[in-house]
Amino acid sequence: MITVLHQFLTTQASAIQTVAVVLGVLYLAWQTRQIGRQLKLSNITSSSKYFDDLNELLLRDERTRAFDSATVEGLVAHRYFSVFHSRFLLYNAHFMSKSMWASDMRAIIRCFREEEYLERIWGKDKGDYPDDFQRFIDKDILSPALKERAKPAEAG
Repeated sequence: MITVLHQFLTTQASAIQTVAVVLGVLYLAWQTRQIGRQLKLSNITSSSKYFDDLNELLLRDERTRAFDSATVEGLVAHRYFSVFHSRFLLYNAHFMSKSMWASDMRAIIRCFREEEYLERIWGKDKGDYPDDFQRFIDKDILSPALKERAKPAEAG
Protein backbone atom coordinates (compact mmCIF):
# COMPACT_ATOMS: atom_id res chain seq x y z
CA MET A 1 0.00 0.00 0.00
CA ILE A 2 2.75 2.44 0.93
CA THR A 3 4.69 1.50 -2.18
CA VAL A 4 1.66 2.24 -4.38
CA LEU A 5 1.12 5.61 -2.66
CA HIS A 6 4.82 6.47 -3.00
CA GLN A 7 4.77 5.52 -6.68
CA PHE A 8 1.61 7.64 -7.27
CA LEU A 9 3.08 10.68 -5.53
CA THR A 10 6.34 10.34 -7.42
CA THR A 11 4.67 10.19 -10.82
CA GLN A 12 2.08 12.89 -10.05
CA ALA A 13 4.30 15.26 -8.05
CA SER A 14 4.37 18.03 -10.66
CA ALA A 15 0.57 17.96 -11.03
CA ILE A 16 0.10 18.10 -7.26
CA GLN A 17 2.57 21.00 -6.99
CA THR A 18 0.77 22.87 -9.78
CA VAL A 19 -2.59 22.43 -8.06
CA ALA A 20 -1.09 23.60 -4.75
CA VAL A 21 0.44 26.70 -6.37
CA VAL A 22 -2.81 27.56 -8.20
CA LEU A 23 -4.82 27.21 -4.98
CA GLY A 24 -2.31 29.40 -3.13
CA VAL A 25 -2.49 32.11 -5.80
CA LEU A 26 -6.31 32.01 -5.77
CA TYR A 27 -6.32 32.39 -1.99
CA LEU A 28 -3.93 35.36 -2.17
CA ALA A 29 -6.10 37.00 -4.85
CA TRP A 30 -9.19 36.54 -2.70
CA GLN A 31 -7.40 37.99 0.35
CA THR A 32 -6.18 40.97 -1.68
CA ARG A 33 -9.73 41.62 -2.87
CA GLN A 34 -11.02 41.47 0.72
CA ILE A 35 -8.34 43.91 1.89
CA GLY A 36 -9.30 46.28 -0.94
CA ARG A 37 -12.98 46.11 0.06
CA GLN A 38 -12.09 46.74 3.70
CA LEU A 39 -9.97 49.76 2.77
CA LYS A 40 -12.82 51.14 0.65
CA LEU A 41 -15.26 50.72 3.53
CA SER A 42 -12.83 52.37 5.93
CA ASN A 43 -12.36 55.29 3.53
CA ILE A 44 -16.12 55.81 3.12
CA THR A 45 -16.84 55.67 6.84
CA SER A 46 -13.90 57.82 7.93
CA SER A 47 -14.54 60.57 5.37
CA SER A 48 -18.23 60.54 6.25
CA LYS A 49 -17.42 60.80 9.95
CA TYR A 50 -14.99 63.64 9.26
CA PHE A 51 -17.61 65.77 7.48
CA ASP A 52 -20.25 64.87 10.05
CA ASP A 53 -17.93 65.98 12.87
CA LEU A 54 -17.06 69.17 11.01
CA ASN A 55 -20.73 70.05 10.52
CA GLU A 56 -21.43 69.28 14.18
CA LEU A 57 -18.64 71.62 15.27
CA LEU A 58 -19.92 74.36 13.00
CA LEU A 59 -23.45 74.03 14.31
CA ARG A 60 -22.30 74.15 17.94
CA ASP A 61 -19.88 77.02 17.51
CA GLU A 62 -21.00 80.27 19.16
CA ARG A 63 -20.14 82.24 16.06
CA THR A 64 -22.61 80.16 14.07
CA ARG A 65 -25.45 81.65 16.10
CA ALA A 66 -24.59 85.01 14.54
CA PHE A 67 -25.22 83.58 11.05
CA ASP A 68 -28.53 84.21 9.42
CA SER A 69 -31.05 81.37 9.27
CA ALA A 70 -30.22 80.63 5.61
CA THR A 71 -26.59 79.89 6.53
CA VAL A 72 -27.64 77.60 9.37
CA GLU A 73 -30.11 75.86 7.03
CA GLY A 74 -27.22 75.35 4.62
CA LEU A 75 -25.11 73.71 7.33
CA VAL A 76 -27.97 71.43 8.31
CA ALA A 77 -28.70 70.60 4.66
CA HIS A 78 -25.10 69.66 4.02
CA ARG A 79 -25.20 67.42 7.05
CA TYR A 80 -28.16 65.61 5.46
CA PHE A 81 -26.35 65.48 2.10
CA SER A 82 -23.24 64.05 3.74
CA VAL A 83 -25.24 61.21 5.30
CA PHE A 84 -27.08 60.59 2.02
CA HIS A 85 -23.79 60.53 0.12
CA SER A 86 -22.14 58.07 2.49
CA ARG A 87 -25.15 55.73 2.24
CA PHE A 88 -25.01 56.08 -1.57
CA LEU A 89 -21.31 55.13 -1.56
CA LEU A 90 -21.92 52.17 0.76
CA TYR A 91 -24.66 50.82 -1.50
CA ASN A 92 -22.63 51.27 -4.68
CA ALA A 93 -19.67 49.50 -3.06
CA HIS A 94 -22.01 46.56 -2.24
CA PHE A 95 -21.78 46.99 1.53
CA MET A 96 -25.56 47.28 1.88
CA SER A 97 -28.45 45.01 0.95
CA LYS A 98 -31.06 46.03 -1.61
CA SER A 99 -33.79 46.06 1.03
CA MET A 100 -31.74 48.33 3.30
CA TRP A 101 -31.03 50.61 0.33
CA ALA A 102 -34.74 50.73 -0.56
CA SER A 103 -35.48 51.78 3.01
CA ASP A 104 -32.78 54.47 2.85
CA MET A 105 -34.19 55.79 -0.42
CA ARG A 106 -37.67 56.09 1.10
CA ALA A 107 -36.16 58.00 4.05
CA ILE A 108 -34.18 60.33 1.76
CA ILE A 109 -37.27 61.01 -0.38
CA ARG A 110 -39.26 61.75 2.78
CA CYS A 111 -36.58 64.20 3.96
CA PHE A 112 -36.66 66.09 0.65
CA ARG A 113 -40.47 66.07 0.66
CA GLU A 114 -40.82 67.37 4.24
CA GLU A 115 -37.82 69.72 4.44
CA GLU A 116 -38.33 72.03 1.46
CA TYR A 117 -35.12 73.97 2.13
CA LEU A 118 -33.15 70.82 1.16
CA GLU A 119 -34.32 71.15 -2.43
CA ARG A 120 -33.37 74.82 -2.57
CA ILE A 121 -29.92 74.30 -1.09
CA TRP A 122 -29.33 71.19 -3.21
CA GLY A 123 -30.09 73.19 -6.35
CA LYS A 124 -27.58 75.83 -5.30
CA ASP A 125 -24.77 73.61 -3.94
CA LYS A 126 -25.07 70.25 -5.70
CA GLY A 127 -21.90 71.02 -7.68
CA ASP A 128 -19.98 70.30 -4.46
CA TYR A 129 -20.81 66.60 -4.87
CA PRO A 130 -19.70 63.99 -7.43
CA ASP A 131 -21.62 63.76 -10.71
CA ASP A 132 -23.03 60.28 -10.08
CA PHE A 133 -24.43 61.41 -6.71
CA GLN A 134 -25.93 64.52 -8.34
CA ARG A 135 -27.68 62.39 -10.95
CA PHE A 136 -28.96 60.05 -8.24
CA ILE A 137 -30.46 62.88 -6.15
CA ASP A 138 -31.91 64.70 -9.16
CA LYS A 139 -33.46 61.63 -10.84
CA ASP A 140 -34.18 59.08 -8.12
CA ILE A 141 -34.85 61.32 -5.11
CA LEU A 142 -36.03 64.81 -6.09
CA SER A 143 -38.45 63.69 -8.77
CA PRO A 144 -40.40 61.31 -6.47
CA ALA A 145 -40.17 63.75 -3.54
CA LEU A 146 -41.66 66.59 -5.59
CA LYS A 147 -44.45 64.33 -6.87
CA GLU A 148 -45.28 63.27 -3.30
CA ARG A 149 -45.19 66.88 -2.11
CA ALA A 150 -47.63 67.88 -4.88
CA LYS A 151 -50.18 65.17 -3.97
CA PRO A 152 -51.69 66.95 -0.92
CA ALA A 153 -51.99 70.17 -2.98
CA GLU A 154 -53.86 68.29 -5.72
CA ALA A 155 -56.22 66.67 -3.19
CA GLY A 156 -57.01 69.97 -1.48
